[in-house]
Amino acid sequence: MKTLLIILLGIVAGSAHAAAVTYDFTIVGDVTLGDECLGPNSFNLTGGCGFGSLDTITATGTFTADLGTVGNETGTVSFGLLSGNTLSIDMDGAGTLTEADDTGGTGASLSFLNGQLTDFDFLTDDGDSLSSLFLDFTNGANGGAGQYVGEWRPDVTLTAVPVPAAIWLFGSALGLFGSVRRRITR
Repeated sequence: MKTLLIILLGIVAGSAHAAAVTYDFTIVGDVTLGDECLGPNSFNLTGGCGFGSLDTITATGTFTADLGTVGNETGTVSFGLLSGNTLSIDMDGAGTLTEADDTGGTGASLSFLNGQLTDFDFLTDDGDSLSSLFLDFTNGANGGAGQYVGEWRPDVTLTAVPVPAAIWLFGSALGLFGSVRRRITR
């Protein structure tokens, strides 16, 4: 009976998971004013000058963080050089920016409250790419006026990445190994 209890405890301990979860994400931003109103921009983004269709930019990537309950995520995620998190921004097919393009000093970051995006910080200081603060973006450096303006949609697609079964099996094996070892030493 004692051995069975030890095996069960080993399996439960092996199946316990850390609070950090790995997510895939997609964030869409709508260009509200573009080169048709404000002058040419390097990505040829248009916003219809308040009329017509909007171009969109899309941020995708992966991050690992402890943001609380899946579906009700709250907290800030950093995309600094050593974070291991990835970020790619597709400028409506006219170019791509990544976390390595952020020159803001602290790196790009995303903030969430109850599963909704509240802040997207990203800065390139050449004035020709992207400056994002809170839910607004422009191509003007440091949030200044540029040749396109837009905003990120607060509804974000966050998908928790499942942990591979091999990790659960490894944890269970460790628990089983511990109980066998204990039995042999008696």
